[in-house]
Amino acid sequence: MNEMIDSKIDKKRIVLLKTLCDLRQALDINCIFSANGKAINELDGKPFLGYVYMLCQRSAILSICKIFEEEKQGKRGKVQYELDSINGILRYLDNEEVSVLNSDAIRTFVLKYEPNSNIFDLTAISAVITNFRTKYTEPLTRFKTLRDKWVAHPESGFGIKNGPSYYQMEQMFNFGHDFHTLISRAFIAVGPADINNHRYVKISLTRMLKKLGCKEIKTELE
Repeated sequence: MNEMIDSKIDKKRIVLLKTLCDLRQALDINCIFSANGKAINELDGKPFLGYVYMLCQRSAILSICKIFEEEKQGKRGKVQYELDSINGILRYLDNEEVSVLNSDAIRTFVLKYEPNSNIFDLTAISAVITNFRTKYTEPLTRFKTLRDKWVAHPESGFGIKNGPSYYQMEQMFNFGHDFHTLISRAFIAVGPADINNHRYVKISLTRMLKKLGCKEIKTELE
């Protein structure tokens, strides 16, 4: 029996997985609506569908912020609120004795983002995450601003038009998914959930739009 199942790191991994699933579904809906905007605007259900589209945009922004949220430290370096974000999981691994069960998983993750690396440990994982955040500082900052000023608190003048592109959202998902795969394989010794091959919401939405009158549905943005 795998002793890591239901351990704290496993539970944190599962919460991250649920957030990634929420993001995947929201992005799939955003993709369908963006790729078929003209056809959808001609449907009788335009007001309802437009509202769903807006909710999914907000959901995607919120999920990305959850995935990349950094834990805040109070006095004496103690974490104020423990998070199940990438940062929170990495901090937990760095402070607890969690054994590496699959070193190849770490190597695969590190080399994907740092091809010239020759170090494959928690330090290397941390460096990959830091470099990714540095590379995408601007879109990550915009996601947080949108969450604060549009999703959570409706500040005048802010809306989805101020947000990063759909492709940048996909990049955030892909990195989060790779990190989840890393944790699953390296520290739990289980296969990660194959989110990308279970796109039931996208399939269902496509079928519904066809029934509403859209004859040809684009499933990807060009």
